[in-house]
Amino acid sequence: MKAKPGVEKLAVYLNDCRIGALARLKGGKLQFAYDEGYHSGIPLSYSMPIADRIHGDATVRPFSLEPPP
Repeated sequence: MKAKPGVEKLAVYLNDCRIGALARLKGGKLQFAYDEGYHSGIPLSYSMPIADRIHGDATVRPFSLEPPP
């Protein structure tokens, strides 16, 4: 998965299986996206269900040690 210029990405694994990527977007907001092939039924968090493939800053930020931008 190649990041767009100005976007940093970090692969996210659950039980040795890659499930998605955490991205820091331009402006510092965070976003988590499940990989398209991940359908195991185990979400990373109950607040980030797999049915919603992409989760924005308001949902992801509480799991971060970074202050909001």
